[in-house]
Amino acid sequence: MTRALALLSIGLALAAALAGCASATLSADECRAADWRAKGVADGALGRPSAYFSRYVEECQGANAPDRTAWSAGRKEGLFTYCTPTGTYDAGREGLNYSGVCPVPVDPVLLEANNHGLTWNRMRARIAELERLDSGFARGCGTGVGIGGSFNRCGPGSGAYFGAPGSGWDPRVQAELRELRREIAHYASWPPPGVGTAKGF
Repeated sequence: MTRALALLSIGLALAAALAGCASATLSADECRAADWRAKGVADGALGRPSAYFSRYVEECQGANAPDRTAWSAGRKEGLFTYCTPTGTYDAGREGLNYSGVCPVPVDPVLLEANNHGLTWNRMRARIAELERLDSGFARGCGTGVGIGGSFNRCGPGSGAYFGAPGSGWDPRVQAELRELRREIAHYASWPPPGVGTAKGF
């Protein structure tokens, strides 16, 4: 299998795992039909520890026993995707903290990459929050929550400081949005400008 095809298979397995996150547990039928190697690949790509397998053992009681050998082999394969700066950065962008499952010699770089992704995730969430707040100004009066706390958008001084009612404009929100939109570009990829890359294991 070529490297491109291997990465594609890992990506598809990871996508399937993420799509299944809405289901809290595996059903008996899912346990019987599971491709345990593929599940291992997806779990490894997410940085899940070996102890995560115990979840499947518990969920599949009464059905076919999970294949730990196949899952472990798949997880090891998936870790080759996760245990790179790009892998832990991508996990951070999804809001996932570095899981510490990678070899110690490369941990500092992977942790730095993960923190970089987590920062992007937090900034993107704050931008979305501010955009929702700002769009609310165009819908008339009511209580808003800005940097300085709660306030009535149509209260005294609103025309002078917050913008005219229904204008969709608050200088404090706009200022923070401008700053975040400018800064988030630095966190939009790994490595950031001026930083070299490091290999995984």
